[in-house]
Amino acid sequence: MGEDTAWVSVSSEHDTSQFAAESLRRWWYAMGRAVYPEARQLLVICDGGGSNGSRTRLWKWELQPLADETGRHVQSELDSNPYPSGCRSSDRQMQELRIERHEFHGARNFTLLPRNVTP
Repeated sequence: MGEDTAWVSVSSEHDTSQFAAESLRRWWYAMGRAVYPEARQLLVICDGGGSNGSRTRLWKWELQPLADETGRHVQSELDSNPYPSGCRSSDRQMQELRIERHEFHGARNFTLLPRNVTP
């Protein structure tokens, strides 16, 4: 975040280990390697379940090609923060977003801009 940028992966498919690992791979090639060219390892913070659960065998298997491709060590750690299900955003919260929707599938493809910076 020191570069004032962020990366979010969105899929219309199921939340799977393959999707989670592919999201990391895409981030690395689209942004990570340019921002962190000297990085020798990637730190991945995982929750305890779901697609990137730290104990999931498929998650580990899907991360191995990323380490192979990049030549970087991929370190995974448990994120024990609570993330309750069923949370919703209100219409008011959505109106407060500084969002630029992309021409192609703007509901899924968009850019969020900092709200504290004037355009």
